[in-house]
Amino acid sequence: MATAIEALSSKESVLKAIEEYKKLGREEFLKQHKIKRFKKYTLLYNGEKYDIRGIAAKAYSEQHGYPFKGINADSGTEKAIQYLKDLGFELAETPHPFDYLTEGKLYTRKALIELYGGQLQGGIWTPREFPVIFIFTGESGETYGYKDGWTAEGSFSYTGEGQKGPMEFIRGNKSIRDHKKDGKDIFLFEDNKKEKGVRYLGMFECDSWDHIQCLDFENNMRQGITFNLFKVSSLHAVEEDAETDEADTQTETLEQLRKKALQSSKQSGQRQQSDSKKSWFKRSEDVKKYVLKRANGICEACDQPAPFKKRNGEPYLEPHHTKRLADEGPDHPQWVGAICPTCHRRIHSGVDGKEVNKQLMVTLELKEADFWTAPPVDDPAL
Repeated sequence: MATAIEALSSKESVLKAIEEYKKLGREEFLKQHKIKRFKKYTLLYNGEKYDIRGIAAKAYSEQHGYPFKGINADSGTEKAIQYLKDLGFELAETPHPFDYLTEGKLYTRKALIELYGGQLQGGIWTPREFPVIFIFTGESGETYGYKDGWTAEGSFSYTGEGQKGPMEFIRGNKSIRDHKKDGKDIFLFEDNKKEKGVRYLGMFECDSWDHIQCLDFENNMRQGITFNLFKVSSLHAVEEDAETDEADTQTETLEQLRKKALQSSKQSGQRQQSDSKKSWFKRSEDVKKYVLKRANGICEACDQPAPFKKRNGEPYLEPHHTKRLADEGPDHPQWVGAICPTCHRRIHSGVDGKEVNKQLMVTLELKEADFWTAPPVDDPAL
């Protein structure tokens, strides 16, 4: 008798599964076989798309006479992908939202759900298969006490979710608050008044939050949450200038700069009066100055000297956030590397970018660990 670890090796079984899929339609096919749809990859055959889990599960059962154990788990899905590749079938990867979305363009919620998952009415989406958070703003939210918009300080004030009773840091609200720690990027959409759809406003990061008093959908006063968001960019979209005032960097020790970077990297939590774009940028600069000093002119990804010097004579390296796409904003220095432009492009756009980024994360972890084992520095400023 065959065992559960036997491979899917019958191309004919896959073709039979495809025929049944076409006959029943995707939703009914997945329902009958108790399969959760997988969105990150799809099977392409004769110009049509098919769910990888569903096809692999049905084909496996057809070949072996019993179910594909664990097909809905990550490990089972990985096996299904490899089996289909080994059989010569073409698989298409769903583009990362940053590569798919164009700032200022309208999208329908249905199209976004089809690609990434979500809810037609939900204000905060957390797609399981992509390290992103989709958030939606619009006038309709005012019915539930949601009033969002740009502030005089240069941030975007976004109201959390929860239609009745006090808002809590659970589900979507928790995901926004913890997005940097979790390595997720925030993508903001605005409901369009004149045309059907939502307009993509760009990538943002949550720097702090505040409690407010607002009405719920039953017109009862309750405690709400507003998030202080700043728009950020990635090397995907813009060239990193990396021109910064390094006068302080020249006079301060590495340990002093690290102390500033660690303090600035801490999410400020509940919103302070000083939370503005200027202070956010200053905290980001503290981290940037430290990682550039730490690198000492050597790319932390390829271990080669910076390719050239800037006008002020400093080696040219670019800050890179290893846990998320955004290359701006304060972050723990363990997750920010100073790397050469080639490695930066390679990580963001290269075929082996993920592997290079993982190795950089290991390098940075070891570097930061050295600070805890190094002899104490006799410096009265620390």
